[in-house]
Amino acid sequence: MELCNMKMRQLTIIVVLALRCVVGYGQNAQEVSTAIFRLEVSGRLDSLDALLDPRMVFSALDGRIESRDQYLQRLKGGNFMHNSIEVEESNEVVAENTAIVTGKGTFVVTVSGTKTSLHLSYIEVFVRPEPAGAWKLIALKATPLNK
Repeated sequence: MELCNMKMRQLTIIVVLALRCVVGYGQNAQEVSTAIFRLEVSGRLDSLDALLDPRMVFSALDGRIESRDQYLQRLKGGNFMHNSIEVEESNEVVAENTAIVTGKGTFVVTVSGTKTSLHLSYIEVFVRPEPAGAWKLIALKATPLNK
């Protein structure tokens, strides 16, 4: 019986380590960026929260700088919603524990009840605080593009 318990513990440790590797290395920052967009559109903000670094800053189109908590609060407040996000191009550059994702896309948002389509370029900076950890968004900046 004790041998069975020991083998079960070993198997559990192997499974946990394997899952940790899949979560940490299974997604690149570009895939995390796509996941963030999907979560914003679907309104699954609790899941979005887990992908944002506690030190995250967002530089808004109007020049305001928001903290992670302010950004999440704005999304939760219902006055600002992502209706759809269509990425036209996306590129990733990785340097050790930092990744930069740049891209362009069309962001359909509702602000104060008014639906608007925005053609934007964006830059996202991701960090991986631990080598086996997941990528976390630490900075986001969007800029309007002329059509």
